[in-house]
Amino acid sequence: MTINGRIYRLSVEDGEKERLLQLASDVGARVDEFTKEFGQVGETRLLLLAALRLADELMDARSVIEKHTGSSLESLKKLKKTGSGSQSKGRRKGAPLKDEGQHEEPVLEEGKENIAS
Repeated sequence: MTINGRIYRLSVEDGEKERLLQLASDVGARVDEFTKEFGQVGETRLLLLAALRLADELMDARSVIEKHTGSSLESLKKLKKTGSGSQSKGRRKGAPLKDEGQHEEPVLEEGKENIAS
């Protein structure tokens, strides 16, 4: 995937490629917004700004969930762990993807698909 003109290679589980590309597109759009506003102020700073914006939106979303359900997100997670919501792909929803770093050649791992688009 490419964000702000830089290629990142990540290894993902089978079937997760499309979701990762959607997430990368969202992050890339946010970085582009900050680039237009502040210019090329450095990759780290642009990614930090995008991460802070996403964290702010996540915090707002959690507040809405708590307001409407009367439960904290932690309570809902505990309820899910007690049996009502297991995931079949082996990675819990929302778990971080593994960053395999940058490589000249794609890293191939059995049962995983490597992407760089």
